[in-house]
Amino acid sequence: MYYIGFDMSLLLRQVNRFKRLYFLMQASTYTWQGPDSSTLFARHWPVTDPRAVVVLVHGIGEHTGRYEHVGQYFYSRGVALIGADLAGHGRSSGKRGHVGDYEHYLDHIEQTITEARAFYPEAPMILYGHSMGGNLALNYLLSRRPTHLAGVVASAPQIKLAFEPPKAILAVARLLRRVLPAVTRDTELKVEHISRDPEVVAAYQADELVHGDVSFNLAVSLLNRSDYILQQHDELTAPLLLMHGTADQITSAEGSRALAEQAQGDIALKLWEGLYHEIHNEPEQQEVLTYTCDWILQKARALST
Repeated sequence: MYYIGFDMSLLLRQVNRFKRLYFLMQASTYTWQGPDSSTLFARHWPVTDPRAVVVLVHGIGEHTGRYEHVGQYFYSRGVALIGADLAGHGRSSGKRGHVGDYEHYLDHIEQTITEARAFYPEAPMILYGHSMGGNLALNYLLSRRPTHLAGVVASAPQIKLAFEPPKAILAVARLLRRVLPAVTRDTELKVEHISRDPEVVAAYQADELVHGDVSFNLAVSLLNRSDYILQQHDELTAPLLLMHGTADQITSAEGSRALAEQAQGDIALKLWEGLYHEIHNEPEQQEVLTYTCDWILQKARALST
């Protein structure tokens, strides 16, 4: 009598891969108590035995719910995604567009990484920040000096703005930050500049969790920390992927280019010709997500070998 042997673990991996390719993953949600007493709302697109886990840091005025398609794509590639709405954003607590101390946002990143590590103690970890989140991710890398990251993705990071703030307004903001730090003003973001896809723009405008507020403290802190990134570029300690649309009218692709040219080490720069600010929400989003995930998996494999 002859028996046909098979590898049960291989079969299970193939079944999981089939499920990831053809079925949507329902994101899990959590509420965490932040280190600054804030209540943070988190989303998690879980993967069994992931190839990598990505910690997401969103941009100003938005929230992690706008990354549903990113979570679904990463899930299809065997990559888990987890992120928390920053204080003052999305479903988390706090005055809209305000944080008492910029360092609190870095603490939020630290906590999200800790939570992600609890879910996936062995998986290679990538920090992924977009726009303001890119500013935060780079500053987290520079000031906290993490040793547990396989890499950092900075998407359209706020290193330089695509426009020059009037000097008079900037001087007033720096003054008011000292006496009225929590007072907010409109970012005056031109929504049509986030994406060339009108459906993305319409969804952004209809999203009740999206806001256009920024406090004097947060606005000035972001500008100061943008300068800090370029000043401390030689202190970057993890593999870094910088991505930017060349037609971004919110944050400047030249900021990403300048950092890539000045920094040493494993730094990759990808400029997407003609794309606007939210490169993951452009008509070419599939190409952007594929490129991003390929880089993530390359760094995950390098860490594992």
